[in-house]
Amino acid sequence: MVLTPPQLARYIENGSLLVRGVSRKESAHNRWINNIVPYAVSPQYTSQQKQIIRSSLRGMEKISCFRFVERKSEKDYVFIVPLDGCYSYVGRIGGGQLMSLSPDCLADFIIWHEMMHAIGFEHEHQRPDRDNHLTVKYENVIPAQMVNFEKIRANEVDYPDKYDYSSLMHYDSYAFGKLDEKRKVRLATMVPKKAGVSLGDNMAFSPTDIRKLNRLGKCPSPISPVNPESGVQKKPQDVGKEDTTVPSAQCFDRTSNCHDFKEAGKCDSPAYKALMENYCALTCGYCKEMEKTTKLVEIPKSPQKEHTIKEEVKKPKVVIEEAEKDGNDVECEDLKISCKFFVEQCQKSNFRDVLKKHCRKTCGYC
Repeated sequence: MVLTPPQLARYIENGSLLVRGVSRKESAHNRWINNIVPYAVSPQYTSQQKQIIRSSLRGMEKISCFRFVERKSEKDYVFIVPLDGCYSYVGRIGGGQLMSLSPDCLADFIIWHEMMHAIGFEHEHQRPDRDNHLTVKYENVIPAQMVNFEKIRANEVDYPDKYDYSSLMHYDSYAFGKLDEKRKVRLATMVPKKAGVSLGDNMAFSPTDIRKLNRLGKCPSPISPVNPESGVQKKPQDVGKEDTTVPSAQCFDRTSNCHDFKEAGKCDSPAYKALMENYCALTCGYCKEMEKTTKLVEIPKSPQKEHTIKEEVKKPKVVIEEAEKDGNDVECEDLKISCKFFVEQCQKSNFRDVLKKHCRKTCGYC
């Protein structure tokens, strides 16, 4: 997302970079050319973690005409790094744009969610018309996370589809809720107005998500049925067959929470079996069973030579002032930990006032 100075100030002030599945209005600046999204995976990830990321992106390719290619020399690309949470910019912003996927974020539905942001989608619950469908309990929201519940202006987004409670881009009822110290539970932050609807973790693309994604990419082919557990498109001849997104030869867990799930008895629970087969096959011991199932998704082979991609975010050259020589730079510190994400804006005149106030050290304004 190309941040305006007011937006930048708001995000820095609120201490959050969780930028906001409605799509941003199309412009030549925020769409990926020919639906090709170059990406680079940080060498900080293990080989298994890299495999999870690549496999998830292959899953997105099977429901749309978007293609995710490992970056060679492309100027604009998504740099996936294990920082301090799960977040992404919205749309193509130019250059190497960061997407943070910490180890706890390495589950298909979270990777898909963040990549949907990078493609150009906002949160469903921030639609301009969301108050017709939800009640936001602002009193229960963690103050620093209020930005995640702001409505987007109608002139900024396209939202021709009906409100989608089951969207992958919709938060659950307790997202960013305050902790009730007495009961030790999270307080609800969103309550659906439609009877019979509950807001849980949406772990697969909804039919509306897929329609939006294909419309945004102007994809020519019709949409095929989707496996509700994996969110992966089936070929017409395979509809009705049992499938899995984890080939037995590459059996692994897709989230770091599998051991907790196993201790909680989820592996042996009939209600959770399909979910655990998809996300915790190794820990739950489903690998042998999966050898008998029909394989519809192949894990791509790793390239013979992996390229180490360094962050192409360089600090601007700084002219050393005489005051620094006198030792008067003791207060040269950033006021916000999020400053590192805005290095590329440091030398832009329309961002200078905001960054000079909050990011003096990172931007070299001391």
